[in-house]
Amino acid sequence: MPKRSGILVLEKLIRSDDPAPPIIMMTANEGNRHKAYAETLGVSDYLHKPIPMDRMIDAVKKQLADD
Repeated sequence: MPKRSGILVLEKLIRSDDPAPPIIMMTANEGNRHKAYAETLGVSDYLHKPIPMDRMIDAVKKQLADD
């Protein structure tokens, strides 16, 4: 997301009164602290770019099956 931090968007979603939807975070950030923080905020899956299409499809299918 140009000019936006995915973590800031995630924090805003979590603070919302509405229940957060399942969130698959796709990022080029490879830091372990970034991933750990995203997981504490409740991301459903955390994918590192570049993401193979089959891996992305599997992540989406898993979230749809869990609903």
